[in-house]
Amino acid sequence: MGTRFIPTKHVDPWLRLVLQVNQLKKHYPSFTTRIVPGQGLVCTGKIQPTDHSPSYKFRLTLAQHRIPDVRIVDPAIPWHSDIHMYSNGTLCLYDHRDRRWHEGDELYKSIIPWLAEWLVCYELYQFTGKWQGPEASHGSDPKTPQSQPVV
Repeated sequence: MGTRFIPTKHVDPWLRLVLQVNQLKKHYPSFTTRIVPGQGLVCTGKIQPTDHSPSYKFRLTLAQHRIPDVRIVDPAIPWHSDIHMYSNGTLCLYDHRDRRWHEGDELYKSIIPWLAEWLVCYELYQFTGKWQGPEASHGSDPKTPQSQPVV
């Protein structure tokens, strides 16, 4: 019987990361997921949003008491203000004003599907020149996701 959620109260943060790793390995066995000392959970893999798209190699990092950091590693996607990406290269997968990251959130149910959706929107952007998905304004000086609170 698997876990139904990641507990947030009275649970060792290390155990929380171990539970996240186990869930990612179970639901996405083609990804490489491990705990790296000094970095936390690190998950790498490839996602191909459509049959006509390239495969995108990504890197997801989750340090204790931090929000997930997701980046496209290959092919490189240069930052542009129209693409929902922070200037430091991390992807904007959700509007932190509407929905904050909670330490009990499950990566396999949230971040990975949001990443796939982001890639579909990026593919559409390449054809239309307009972001087709949900938007959160980053302003002229986008804040990095590290400034977002963890609850």
